[in-house]
Amino acid sequence: MSLKLIENIHKVVYPQLEEMVRKLDERLELKLYAIVMKEDHSCLATSRIKRVLTRQRGEETEVKLENLKDPKDALSKLGLPGLQWDGSVEHLDRYIRMRVSDHSTSAEIASAKSLVVSTGESSTDRVDLTVTQVHTTTSILYPNRLNLVLKGEKFELIYILAIDYASLQVSQMFYEMPQISFLRMTLDYYFSDYYKEDKDNRINEELESKYKENVSGFLQRMARMFMGKIQQCINDDGGEGAQAFSGVEREMNQQYYINMLMEKIEGIATKTYEGESPFGCMLLMSPKLLNDRTGLVKYAIQFEGENGISLDDGRRIRKLLEMTNNENDLFLIADEHIIYGIGEVDWSLLGTDSVFKLEFKGLSRYDLMLIRMKEEEPTDKRVESDEDKKIFKMTTNLCIVSDKLLGVSFKNPEIGQERFDLDLFKRITLATFKDTTVLGENLDKLEKMIKEATKQQSGTMVVITEPDTAKDEIRRLKKQSTPILKTQLNPMFIKHLTAIDGALYCDTDANCHAIGVILDGLSQEHLGDASRGARFNSAYKYLEKLKIDKAPCVIAIISEDGMVNLIPEPITERTVRQIVKEYVDYIKETEKGKTTENKVKAYEERLQQARGAVEIDDDYLYHLGDAWFEHEDYFKSAEYYHGGIKLSNQLNIDYRRKLISANYKCILELEGKERIPVLENMLDTSNYIIDYGGTELTHEDYNRRGIAQYTLGIYCEDFKKKDGYYKRALEDYTQSIVLKTSRKWVLYSNRGGLNYSMERYEDALDDFISAELEKSSDNHLTSIMKTAGKSSELLIHAITRYSERKGDDWEESKLGKQLMELGEQWSTAHPEVAAAIEELKGDNSPPKDPSIEGE
Repeated sequence: MSLKLIENIHKVVYPQLEEMVRKLDERLELKLYAIVMKEDHSCLATSRIKRVLTRQRGEETEVKLENLKDPKDALSKLGLPGLQWDGSVEHLDRYIRMRVSDHSTSAEIASAKSLVVSTGESSTDRVDLTVTQVHTTTSILYPNRLNLVLKGEKFELIYILAIDYASLQVSQMFYEMPQISFLRMTLDYYFSDYYKEDKDNRINEELESKYKENVSGFLQRMARMFMGKIQQCINDDGGEGAQAFSGVEREMNQQYYINMLMEKIEGIATKTYEGESPFGCMLLMSPKLLNDRTGLVKYAIQFEGENGISLDDGRRIRKLLEMTNNENDLFLIADEHIIYGIGEVDWSLLGTDSVFKLEFKGLSRYDLMLIRMKEEEPTDKRVESDEDKKIFKMTTNLCIVSDKLLGVSFKNPEIGQERFDLDLFKRITLATFKDTTVLGENLDKLEKMIKEATKQQSGTMVVITEPDTAKDEIRRLKKQSTPILKTQLNPMFIKHLTAIDGALYCDTDANCHAIGVILDGLSQEHLGDASRGARFNSAYKYLEKLKIDKAPCVIAIISEDGMVNLIPEPITERTVRQIVKEYVDYIKETEKGKTTENKVKAYEERLQQARGAVEIDDDYLYHLGDAWFEHEDYFKSAEYYHGGIKLSNQLNIDYRRKLISANYKCILELEGKERIPVLENMLDTSNYIIDYGGTELTHEDYNRRGIAQYTLGIYCEDFKKKDGYYKRALEDYTQSIVLKTSRKWVLYSNRGGLNYSMERYEDALDDFISAELEKSSDNHLTSIMKTAGKSSELLIHAITRYSERKGDDWEESKLGKQLMELGEQWSTAHPEVAAAIEELKGDNSPPKDPSIEGE
């Protein structure tokens, strides 16, 4: 009972966490594992909680639990095999942070984040991969707990979150500076401050929200608290080096609730000036840094008085924002309370300290950034002689690192990257052109081109292909483009060159081949989005055309607001779910036998591409197996059931049974020895069920295995093997009859047919008669008469057995009449039959069976 209640808790926690991470960044994918520990620290259950397609009407998805063997199984799936876990969250957290620290000593963490499935025809799978895909394989791993009490019994619910597709910057902030990672803080507070607890700090089965808030309300509260935390950092001089943010905060700080920084920022962000939305920038730093670091700030103007302008004066500050310029590093200079003036910063004097920057990006929209200096590898190292001494000289560059901590839009927080994600562009481009050498300098030039193109207020596209593809395509599209001599464009001119309709067409060497290119392409049912514009949909059509030509391509689609969509997009679990849903809908909505080979192949190719990019959940393949079974295409059904079973390490008895049912239906559509491979698969599956099914086994499991063994015996030419199949089938049929308590006529009939094949005719008659007595049918009558007609002894046996079991009115039944009629016909040639019939007519009691007369 407790375990069922705990499973219900899992099904509440997962959707909340899933909604939370997606509201922060819609690209994020959540995997959630749960380990239930009892008060004695023993493990009660381990599972993965996941979202799958549902088979319920009116619902698309549902939350489902996949039971795992033990915590080691979960840790292995999370990429933590071999961990000697002591059962505590703290041990898990330390181990994960240690592993990340080991990986981040170089660019390893970045290179580990891409898994490339490249274009090629060498695949041995059923469907070839035809496009390149990118998948983030390094997850943000985060463990925490909920302490639970159910009917006086205490449990610890340990959850381990794996968050995929986070940007490199978000991942690094999460692990390296968790004190100012909004994602980390949000997760910490969800587990410590979202649910109402009793006096022992334990939740109960009702899972009541402490502050009566939904996920959106919780995230808004976290944004306010995070701003309060930043205010505290400024007040405590917490910007003194990145190491100040490297620890993990264990206790909640009530001061974050008291601080009012977010209200002050909202007071500025929600104001217009002469009808214009707020744009501009402000630096926030500690008073100590402002006062002690002489020369750090060079004021263009400094306000009179010691108190400057209060941050509470939102309308006045909104006006002052018009004087700032982010590109030229001209900022409002402030601490947590006061704006002192407008000026620029001598970054060389910042040293190991950090400051915070606010970028106002429109009405009620702003980003909070952490600004710090990072010393790059020295260059131009040399030794020079100066009279009687030698001097070692080198050039050291200081890089200004700007990390986005939080974005806020109408009080709703987000942690997504900038409008153009450079890290994602690099990963997609390098993965797509895996077989092409893309020089780093050319990749940088392409990045700059796209970044400059985002300034085009009407939106545009940048198409990138291999040089030969670009040359051929521009020749083909010359009537709907403006071809140019291939050249590397000056980024300064990009904004102007994209002012006309159409795309920039470039190659991987950063050469531009044409401007104003109107793309053509192929329409596919699964492509495009009616809610998006023509530019978005034409890009997908064109990519589909090049995919067929096996020509790799990346397209940057730039919208009017400067947002950049890159295609091909990384395939996620949501993508897979959508593919499977569309495929299932197609099967269900198409008349039986009317599905077309081309459409089925297209869906399967998309699914195969997804398999190359993400781990496909076995439930999706079972879903397709069910759809094909209902469609009565049992070969396809068996294919998907078998695929799901191969993917899973679970027993999955129900789907193994469905596979056997599909195999049986396939056998009915095959002839002769064509059936043998299907029968062997049916037998293997049955063996697995019976070996591991334990108390879940039913009569049908033995009956199905008996069918497989019997039918294989029929086709077996080796007499010894045939006899082995038959004997094992007989044991299975007998066990099936023992397990079933009533309505056994099918089972008796099956065993009767086997006994007949084994020439155990009397046993066959007994089984056929048992079947007929339970449910009369022409098949049973035919089998009985065929067997009884083989000899006079068998006829007497049939009459004897039937009359014994049927009772006084046996002669009036259909079978009784047929047996008596056959006996009359045989009475002349077989006196023993005549004697049995004569004795029967003279005595109402059933005749004795000669074969057991001596018993």
